[in-house]
Amino acid sequence: MNRLIDANFNRLREGLRVIEDIVRFILKLDSFEELKLIRHQIKPIEAAYYFKMLPSRDSEQDAGRKPFDVEESRDSLKSLLIANFKRVQETLRTLEEVFKKEEQKEASRIFKESRFQVYTLEKKIMLSLQKQFDLSLYLVTDSRHSKMPLEET
Repeated sequence: MNRLIDANFNRLREGLRVIEDIVRFILKLDSFEELKLIRHQIKPIEAAYYFKMLPSRDSEQDAGRKPFDVEESRDSLKSLLIANFKRVQETLRTLEEVFKKEEQKEASRIFKESRFQVYTLEKKIMLSLQKQFDLSLYLVTDSRHSKMPLEET
């Protein structure tokens, strides 16, 4: 169980950091602060388990270490964000369930609340990426080169 908890804490921090850095440095949205708060909210739970988890870590032999084709590339910033939002949500759900078994109801509740916060942030951030209008085609014209009015051109 400790190995599962360790892997999920690692996955959670990594996924949150990827989203947070994109939101902060590329998209320049204030939402990065909410992501940072989620990370810091979970930090004490992870710290309490750190020395329980560490001996069970087996990075060298981990089957998840091998690359999967779907992980080899991301075709856009959106797909990178989506992949990491899903990774974080799935991990939070796993930790929520595992900590119920560990009889850590308060930790389980924090993971559940965090998961719903991430759902809300995903909607907010991903919808902010949608273009209001398609600006991929621009018309450049000059009324001196046409006998038709500009509106008709």
